[in-house]
Amino acid sequence: MAFLYECFSRVGISAPVFFDEILRPSAFLWFFPFALRLGWMRWAVWMGLIGIATALASFRDWFHIGVPLLPCIAMIGRRTRPWMAIPAVGGMILAAFANLPIRISPDFFGRTAVILFPYAAILIFGTKLIPKRSAPVASAE
Repeated sequence: MAFLYECFSRVGISAPVFFDEILRPSAFLWFFPFALRLGWMRWAVWMGLIGIATALASFRDWFHIGVPLLPCIAMIGRRTRPWMAIPAVGGMILAAFANLPIRISPDFFGRTAVILFPYAAILIFGTKLIPKRSAPVASAE
């Protein structure tokens, strides 16, 4: 870990800020492509888009909505109705506001799980896997 901090400091990036801003959302969104059965290549696209969205969110506060919304581009062509990410983010925001006065879970992991539950449920049950097309078999005539 010290090696990473030294590498980031040589480039001029504050390592704690980098890990806090870039890697924290990834820690909770990395398994969604597997739950949605998107595959390894789309997992890499998903994670890359999370990094881009989080980097953009460091410029403006309202870009934080894009962190869970932008990676859903990886669902296009593999799941039906990728636009379901919009109501999924809406459900996540509603869960966040509902959790404020009630404090369903006081710890960070529990709050994040409560907030991400509607996002996951809407994406998993609101979209269906598009079956892969098999290659046509050539006739031996």
